[in-house]
Amino acid sequence: FVDTKQMMVKQKFEVAEALTNAAANLLGISWFVCGFGEMTNRYEATATDVNNNTSTFHATETSELHGWTGRCFCRPNHKLQMRVKNEKGQEILWLDRGCKLGGCFSC
Repeated sequence: FVDTKQMMVKQKFEVAEALTNAAANLLGISWFVCGFGEMTNRYEATATDVNNNTSTFHATETSELHGWTGRCFCRPNHKLQMRVKNEKGQEILWLDRGCKLGGCFSC
């Protein structure tokens, strides 16, 4: 990423998550539904270097089994793990951020 002059990141749209959140908001129960509709967040990034060559990367945010509670109660401070792969599917970066609240009960 040293020679990168521009990077565009787009989160992929998850229909099931959007429908669950919309229904919960409509019914006024978003506090109850919390993270039940949470899906794995996926991103696509396109990087352009100083020579105008482009590369595409795919990133996936993962959570452990109890991750939905962290997303619910600790939003946006929840534990975060993200794997970034290049165009060939090779993992080039792995991010691991602990809960910003210091390891609360839900993370």
